[in-house]
Amino acid sequence: MYVNVAVLKETLPHERRVALVPSVAAKLTKLGARLHMQLGAGAGIKLADAAFPDVVFIDDRKRLVEDADVVLAVQPPALEVVGAMKDSAVLICFIYANQEPALVQRLLNKRITCFAMERIPRITRAQSMDALSSQSALAGYYAVQLGATHLARILPKITTAAGAIGPAKVLVMGLGVAGLEAIATAHRLGAVVEGYDVRPETQEQALSLGAKFVETGVDARGPGGYARELTAAEKTTVAAALTRHIQQADLIITTAAIPGKPSPKLIGKAQVSGMKPGAVIVDLSAEGGGNCEDTRPGETIRIGAVTIVAPLKRAIAARGGCQRALRQEPVQPAGAHAQGQCHHARLGRRDPGQDGPDPCRRAERRCHEANRPTCPESGLSMESQIEITGFVALYIFMLAAFAGWVIIGHVPAILHTPLMSGSNFVHGIVVVGGLFALLNASNTTEQTIGFFAVLLGAGNAAGGYAVTDRMLAMFQTSGQQNKHAKPRHAKKA
Repeated sequence: MYVNVAVLKETLPHERRVALVPSVAAKLTKLGARLHMQLGAGAGIKLADAAFPDVVFIDDRKRLVEDADVVLAVQPPALEVVGAMKDSAVLICFIYANQEPALVQRLLNKRITCFAMERIPRITRAQSMDALSSQSALAGYYAVQLGATHLARILPKITTAAGAIGPAKVLVMGLGVAGLEAIATAHRLGAVVEGYDVRPETQEQALSLGAKFVETGVDARGPGGYARELTAAEKTTVAAALTRHIQQADLIITTAAIPGKPSPKLIGKAQVSGMKPGAVIVDLSAEGGGNCEDTRPGETIRIGAVTIVAPLKRAIAARGGCQRALRQEPVQPAGAHAQGQCHHARLGRRDPGQDGPDPCRRAERRCHEANRPTCPESGLSMESQIEITGFVALYIFMLAAFAGWVIIGHVPAILHTPLMSGSNFVHGIVVVGGLFALLNASNTTEQTIGFFAVLLGAGNAAGGYAVTDRMLAMFQTSGQQNKHAKPRHAKKA
């Protein structure tokens, strides 16, 4: 019982990444997977085939994938490669479904499950599989290095025997993952850094990394944490506020992008013409058309005395890809859907020739449940939201019970009465919470729980106040008796 895993060699121009590295290959082999790679798959990052022990290398791409249960790649594979894959196989890569309609249709026809790495949710549980964020961080670091090689000056301040050279001014536009990493890198290299974003909440992040924040007075926060497209009036306001900062910068790095839409234009032709001689613009949003009106995706050009570098993200080499996706089950896989049916393949150990019932009914049920009502804030179904809320409430109750047992268990019995009288505020909080639960109850169970919470909390609070009053009366009586008592060691007359 094993899984056949095939790793493709990337063929797009300038793409040097590989979907699997030797350290992860060894772990997959221990789990029982049989690994097959295309000859020279790691050559782009200087990894020879000999660096992958216990891996079978095959030169023919079609023969490589025809018996594979799981196919790994960085960029979307060619249509003929997908056509050679067997039905119900699994493909893990960046897919960019909105830009590859023909590829998506081929996946549907072949009943292939595709895990789109760019669609991995940015949540804690899936953080180790968040290839989009990891590659964006590397792109931000790379952008500063790329800009520095084209600058006619150095980034840090340097004092020599002949005099001092001041630091370069760097402006980062778009403070997402790539933008923040660019700020951190430029600041570490000694440049004076400014940051700009249409989302005001990024100001604190920029300041924490040592940059100044350029305020324009425009708030363009959009859904999902991304920025929305600016209106014509907002674009005019932003351009007027940014022009001075653009013309004073030696290096500008732009990273603003809107998923599924063209990149917003942040730098106009007039602003470029007014920049310093020798200034450089590194446009990381070139794949969406670029943030500069003069950008040519994939090219480095000169407009007057200004250099505009527009690398495609696939040209930024980095070891990584999607190998982490094999180590744990994705939280929200992007399955292929057609005519109301969901076709999935299982990432389990099975014999490729084994016959039997469909091994992925559980995945199908998850897909068919997609039409259920969902919570607008979390995106979860209402049933899942209730289950999670109940689990959290039970978890808090268990923690509270354990903490109470530990604390009370170490209190001497003689102090139990004053302890109870001093904890009336806790019962008051229980009463308030019970009232909220009772008033907002949607079923009989919630009404019952709220009623008993109010009843028991009120009883405990009333009992606590009664005990307190009794103790105060006891201390007052004792005090009065002591006032009239004769001293024990009175001197004899």
